[in-house]
Amino acid sequence: MIRTAHRHLTWWKAPLVASLLGLPFLVLEYRWFASHHETGAFGGVLYWAGALLPMLWVMLAIGATSGA
Repeated sequence: MIRTAHRHLTWWKAPLVASLLGLPFLVLEYRWFASHHETGAFGGVLYWAGALLPMLWVMLAIGATSGA
């Protein structure tokens, strides 16, 4: 990654839009699998995706404030 001294103030807009567009699909997938009374092995993927999304935003916020 190329690091510069200049930081863009709206760096968070593109990941936010991608997250907001993808979140409804994640919820719809979960509801579809849950409506069949079994998420099965794929349920673990949905749970991991749901847990990793907030972790990503926390890591992005820490990275933005730490200057890394």
